[in-house]
Amino acid sequence: MDFQSLDMLSVSDMALLASFVVAAKVDTFDEAGGFGYLITEKEERRVFFHCTQIADKSRNIEPGQRVYVQIVPGKSGDLEASHIVKLVL
Repeated sequence: MDFQSLDMLSVSDMALLASFVVAAKVDTFDEAGGFGYLITEKEERRVFFHCTQIADKSRNIEPGQRVYVQIVPGKSGDLEASHIVKLVL
């Protein structure tokens, strides 16, 4: 299956996408609220994430940090990031 655009995915395709890992960069992070947004590198799509999804359990991440994430359907039906792994260069 070829995913040309995240906007064109059906619900079943979004579930399938959960098994795919994408590269992204943290755009913003609200430490007090524990949430933020990242930008996927290929699609340049802004995606929500919660600090509980950070793999190292640090619950903190800096804007600009490069990461690998799984993109999954969120509770509201929008896509969100899961299993966020920080890249160390």
